[in-house]
Amino acid sequence: MQFQYFSNNVHRPKPIGFVSLDRFVHAHKNPKTDIFDQIAQAELAKDFELKAKLKQENLYYFTPCVHLKNGRKYTDIVSFTGLMVLDFDHIDNAEDLKHHLFNEYNFIIACWLSPSKKGIKALVRIPVCKDTNEFKEYFAGISNVMNVYDGFDTTTKNCVLPLFQSVDKNILYRKETSVFDTKASIEDQFNYQSKPFVKVDITDQHLKSVYSVTESAINKILSDGHPQ
Repeated sequence: MQFQYFSNNVHRPKPIGFVSLDRFVHAHKNPKTDIFDQIAQAELAKDFELKAKLKQENLYYFTPCVHLKNGRKYTDIVSFTGLMVLDFDHIDNAEDLKHHLFNEYNFIIACWLSPSKKGIKALVRIPVCKDTNEFKEYFAGISNVMNVYDGFDTTTKNCVLPLFQSVDKNILYRKETSVFDTKASIEDQFNYQSKPFVKVDITDQHLKSVYSVTESAINKILSDGHPQ
């Protein structure tokens, strides 16, 4: 499977070539730029405007969900790839959540940290869509699953949104996956609480993930009070 990549300037919307999943993973393990340190510092300083500027002007980016022709608009879509991007922002325990998501959901092909180390990106295998409406229906379906996690960002329902290169030497990747094929209406994508509870078998990995997330949250408490 291949998808397109673009130059390190978001204002140049014409694709310059194709990259395989294997090459995509390799690029995240072995980046050729030190701009990622500056992006991480901007995140720590909560200077999100600078963070966005650094990414848009320095990083190569990809459109894993679609093949495009002359630009990055819906009207430029030639076909869909059978991939979807998930995004989680401003996560304190991002490394733990990365492993949890990858181990919990077999339809995730790859999962990695953002340049700030406070975010997570993931590629999900879905059926090849026929148009943007069908893509959004699958996104609504997966939103019902992922909305339970803090930081879940719904902007990736836009299938032409640029996915910027990151660096994560411990990116998680599998070649054999299941396919997420559950649709939902766009209006109902946040109504996951109305769905019936599903009984699951609790594994040691579940317990470790819960313990790690809880311990991380408790360790950040610096004062008493009801909010904490």
